[in-house]
Amino acid sequence: MKSVLYLSIALSFILFSCGNGNSEMIEKVAGEWKLQQFINKNGENKTTDCDKETVWNFTKNEAEALTDGTNVMEIVATAPDNCKWFGFDAKWTIKDDKLFISTTNVGGMGGNSNAGLFELTIVTDTDMTLKIMGNQYVFSK
Repeated sequence: MKSVLYLSIALSFILFSCGNGNSEMIEKVAGEWKLQQFINKNGENKTTDCDKETVWNFTKNEAEALTDGTNVMEIVATAPDNCKWFGFDAKWTIKDDKLFISTTNVGGMGGNSNAGLFELTIVTDTDMTLKIMGNQYVFSK
């Protein structure tokens, strides 16, 4: 019986620690970011002026859960009026130390789009770099 108690305490600590790490990362990612560079898998910088002016707001507002029940939050990417097709809405969360984003839009209509688990290679209060499928997203606040 004593071993079951110790095991449950250990599991609770592990789960709490993992959740706490996610909440710390959520706090770092949440907020308004601007894309400084989008470098595709061929190493080409495909960032346009409209991409650089579009504000990606990683809100903490709850969005509709994913089909597997995962709780997510909203991304509202707002482009200037003269940048048609650059704004978008998406969902995000932190999962397994990676940033899940349901969709991205770089380059407007016919541009580049990614979805899935992005590797967080840099996350500070002012800089964030993401990688997925050979593509790199470089943001600043």
